Amino acid sequence: MAGSPITVANQISIARILLVPCVAAVIIHYFKTEDEGVRHLALALFAIAAISDGIDGYVARRFNQATELGKLLDPIGDKALVLITVVLLSLVSPPLMPPIPLWCTVMIVAREMLIILGMGTVFFLNHHAIIRPRLASKITTFLQMGLIVWTLAKGLQQVQLGLALLTAVFTFVSAVQYYADGMKQITNPPKKPDQQET
Repeated sequence: MAGSPITVANQISIARILLVPCVAAVIIHYFKTEDEGVRHLALALFAIAAISDGIDGYVARRFNQATELGKLLDPIGDKALVLITVVLLSLVSPPLMPPIPLWCTVMIVAREMLIILGMGTVFFLNHHAIIRPRLASKITTFLQMGLIVWTLAKGLQQVQLGLALLTAVFTFVSAVQYYADGMKQITNPPKKPDQQET
């Protein structure tokens, strides 16, 4: 099963990617209509997409369904979901709901741009790139999604600001770690899997 790209885990990742434009469309519709039922729908759709992030990882590990395609689809789904939603929720007018602070959004977008450009550079120079999951990165994703859920739920603004600050801190820390990993791969390129000694 691990050799087949069309696994249950990958199907869940694909479903999450397909949910991203749906979440965005519903949020935009809420901005236009101010219908609280639409906001609740946006919150539910985002929560489903966020929960699926943990489910596909568990399924891949539990049933040995890890594939190269899955390693690509999973981060694409995460980044698309977070980036699009964070940007939209930072543009909302305060009377409708407290927006995500712009400085937090800038930090999140800058981190993703750094990762994309960094890994692209490493791949260009080494013809392959290794992305190692870090605890700080996992915490960052959790905090980013938690901030979005809290904002869509119209939670207390003081708590939202605290979450935004904590999210920004971990976003910065994980960005530094990714930068350090990328520089190590450039200065000391790791061997490709087919070049490693047996």
